Amino acid sequence: MIPVEYCHPDSVFFEAPGTRPLHDTYGEGLSIPSPWTVGVGPDWTMVTHPDAVLPPQGWKVHVSATPANATQVVGVAAKYCLAEAIPFKYIRSPEVLLRRNGKYGSRSGSGKFVTIYPPAERLDDVLTDLGGMLEGVDGPYILTDVRWRSGPLYVRYGGIAPPTARGVDGQVRHLIQDGTGRWVPDSRRPFFRVPEGVPVPEVVARAVADRDRATLGDFPYTVTSALHYSNGGGVYRGTDDRTGTPVLIREARPLAGIDLGGNDAVDRLHAEHAALTALSDIDGVPAVLDHRMGAEHHYLIREYIDGETVEAVAARRRADCDADDFTAWARSTLFAVESLVGQITARSITVGDLHPGNLLLDTDGRLQIIDLETASTAPDAAQIQAAIGFVAPADRMGPAIDHYALACLAISVFAPGLPATLAWNTDAADVIGDVLTARFGVGDDDLRTVHDRLGTTRPTAVPSRPSDTAPDATACTDIAGLARGVVARARDSGDDRRFPADPGADATPEGPLSLAHGAAGVIGALDRAGVDTTDHVDWLVERVERALTRAPGDLGWGLYNGLGGVLWTLLEHADTHDDPRSRVAASALTTHLLAVDHATAPLTGALYGGLAGIGLTILRAERSTPTAELRDRAHQILARIREIGPGAGPRAHGLMQGASGAALFATALACRSRDPELLDLAVEWIDRDLDGLDGRIMRPTLAADLGVALPLLGLLSTPTAPQPIRDRLDALLARVPAHHIAGGAGLFHGWAGAATVLGAAHAHDIADAERLRPLYGTDVLRAYSVRIDTGVAVLGSANLRLSDDLATGTAGVIAALTGLRSGAVGLPGLDTAPGARW
Repeated sequence: MIPVEYCHPDSVFFEAPGTRPLHDTYGEGLSIPSPWTVGVGPDWTMVTHPDAVLPPQGWKVHVSATPANATQVVGVAAKYCLAEAIPFKYIRSPEVLLRRNGKYGSRSGSGKFVTIYPPAERLDDVLTDLGGMLEGVDGPYILTDVRWRSGPLYVRYGGIAPPTARGVDGQVRHLIQDGTGRWVPDSRRPFFRVPEGVPVPEVVARAVADRDRATLGDFPYTVTSALHYSNGGGVYRGTDDRTGTPVLIREARPLAGIDLGGNDAVDRLHAEHAALTALSDIDGVPAVLDHRMGAEHHYLIREYIDGETVEAVAARRRADCDADDFTAWARSTLFAVESLVGQITARSITVGDLHPGNLLLDTDGRLQIIDLETASTAPDAAQIQAAIGFVAPADRMGPAIDHYALACLAISVFAPGLPATLAWNTDAADVIGDVLTARFGVGDDDLRTVHDRLGTTRPTAVPSRPSDTAPDATACTDIAGLARGVVARARDSGDDRRFPADPGADATPEGPLSLAHGAAGVIGALDRAGVDTTDHVDWLVERVERALTRAPGDLGWGLYNGLGGVLWTLLEHADTHDDPRSRVAASALTTHLLAVDHATAPLTGALYGGLAGIGLTILRAERSTPTAELRDRAHQILARIREIGPGAGPRAHGLMQGASGAALFATALACRSRDPELLDLAVEWIDRDLDGLDGRIMRPTLAADLGVALPLLGLLSTPTAPQPIRDRLDALLARVPAHHIAGGAGLFHGWAGAATVLGAAHAHDIADAERLRPLYGTDVLRAYSVRIDTGVAVLGSANLRLSDDLATGTAGVIAALTGLRSGAVGLPGLDTAPGARW
C-alpha cells in the first residue's frame, strides 16, 4: 500500500511528508516557558526541559484525541507536563491527526496524539493525575497500549531514545533490551506486549487486569481466522457457537477509520447494517444475522459466503484462459454485476465503493456483494471512500458514483492498473479502449458503454496539473526527450532526493541514493542513454563522501537498495568517462565494503538487498581493479549464501527476492573463476524459483517470475548445455499470456520490465519471445505516460503519482528503451548480452 502521506493534493510527484513545513496548529495556544526547548519533526513537536534526561527505553503514556477535542487535550496535557517538568510531544496539525486516524492509517500509530515521557517513579502520578483531568474525553483506542481506566490515557513499554540495527532487508529498526539484557526489536504491533523479563509496575498491572475483565460478555460467536485488518477494525471468519454455522464478523472501532466524509468505522457499520436489512430479499446480498457491541467495539455478524473475489478470479482466468475465453467470462460477470447493482439502485441505495475486491463469486459461481459499509440512501451522497482507480469525478453523486464505478470495473477486470490512469489524461478512455481492443478484442459496443458510463468529466488527480491528452507513441519512446525531462526535474535541494521517486526511497537510509529509487539508478540510466551526467555524478559523490564518515557496518550495502548500487554506478561512470572523482569515490566505497564482515552480517541471499547483489557488486569492482582480496571476498559470500540459502526466504520467489537472483551471482563467479560446478549450482537455484510457480498465478514482471528468464539467458553464454536451459526458458515464457496488460510503466513491476526481459530473449533467439511482443507494445506505455511542463513522465507505484526513479518511473523506461535498441540489458547485475566471454 502506498503511504497516503506521500500523496499531496497539489503535487504530481510523490513527496515525503517531511519535505514541506506543517503549521503547528495545536501548538498555537501553548505557552512554552524558558528554559524549555521545542523541536520540530515531520509530524510531531517535541517539548523538553534541559534538566530532563530521556532514557533509551521505558514506560510512556499516550493520550488519544479526536479532531473535535484535540486542542483541549493538548492544552490540558501540556499544562500538566510543563508544571511537572515532564517531557512530551504532540502531533502538530489536524491533517496528520486525520491521516493517522483514517481508515488507511497505520494501526500501530492510530489514536496517538500526545506522548508523555515520565520518570519511572512518576508513572503512577501521571496516569492518576492527568487521567483525572481528562476523564470522559473521547479518543480512538490505542491498539499498541493498555488503557488507563476509561479515559484517553494509555501506557506501553518501548523505546524512547533507542539504538538501531539493520534488519536482513536493509531497513533500520529500533532495539530495546528485555529483562535479561538481550537486545530485541521494539515491536509496535497493534497489541499490548511487554518484553520478556521487564517488570510491570503495579499501576500498569491494574490497567491490564481492568482490560482483561472487559470481555465481550454474551457474544455467541468464536473467531476462527482473520480475513482483513484496517485502522477501523478487523473482518473475521467465525462460527456461531449455538449452531456451528460459519459467519462473517465485521468489527468497528469507535472514532477510528475516519473517511473523507468524517464518518468513523462505527458509522459505516451502521450504514452497512441498514443496507443489508433493506436488501435482504435480493439474491446476491448476504443475510445480516446480528449487530451488537462488546468491549467498546461494535460487531456486525452476517452470513459467511465461501468463494473468491471477482478480483482474484479475474487474475487467475487472465493467466489461464485465452483472450476470447476470458472476454466471454468478463462480459458475463460484468452483466451479473450490472444486474445486481441495478436491483440495489432500485431500492434508492448507492453502494459508493464498488470494485472487484468487494464482489465475490461463491462456490456455485453466483455473484455476491460483500461490502456495503459506504452504502447510502441520500440521492446527493458524495463518495467518502474508494479503491485506487475508482475515485469518481467530483460532480458524481449518489447512484452516479456506482454508474461510474461500473465502467471502472469493466476496465479493471481486464487490466487492474488502467482505471487509475483516467485521472491523468483527458483521452485516457480512448487510450484504454485501444489497449483492450488490441489485447482482448473488446468490441465497439462494449467500449461505447464504458465511455457513456465514464461521462465527459474525469476525476482530478492533482489540482495543480492542467488537463492534457496522453503523449503519442513517439514521445513515449523518445529516449532523448524522456531524458531531457528527467534532467529538468532534478532537484538542487540540500536533502538526499535528487530526482522525484517512489516512497520506497525511504525504506532504507541509503534509499535516496540507491539504484531502485534513488539517484544512482537514474544517473546510470541517463549515462547508458548517452546523457551528460557530470553535475549529477558530482552531487552523488558529495553524498557518498558524507556517508563514508560512518562506520562500514552502519551502512547498507544492498545492490538495489543500498550503497552497492551506488558503487556500481560510480564504477561504470569512471570506466566509461575516465572520471577521476567518481573513481576515487568508488575506491573508497570498495574499501568500506570490504571492511564489513559478510559472514555475520544480517543479510539474506537475495539479489535486491542481500548477499547475491553484494557479491555481484564485488565482482564488478574486481573487474575494474582486479585483486585477490576482492576475488576471495566474492567466494566467501557465495559460501555464506550456500549456508543460509539463496533468496530472501523459502517463500520468496522471483528475480529480486527469490533464489534465481543468487543464480546470477553464481554464474558471474563461475565465469570469473572458470568453475563449471558453480553453473550447476546456478541451475539448481533457478529451478527452486521455477518449481515455486507450481500451483500459483505467475507474476509476469522483471522483479518477480518473468525476471527468472534473465539468469537463464545468462547461462546460454556459458558451457552449460544450452538445450535444457532453452527448454526451461520455453516453459517459463509459455506461461505468460500475450494478452497480459502491465499494471504500470515501471521497470520492476510494469511495462519496462517486460520490455527488458523479452528484448533480451529476442536477442538470444528465444522463439516464444516473438509471441509476447504485445506485452511491451507502446499502446500500454502511452496509457501510463503523462505530459507535464518538463516533458513526458510516467506514473509510478499504483499509478497514484509520477516517478522518475529506475524501479518504478521514467528512468526505468529509459533503461528499457536503451536496452531494446542496443540489444543488451545493461542493468547492474542483470546484463545477459549474447557472446559474453566465459
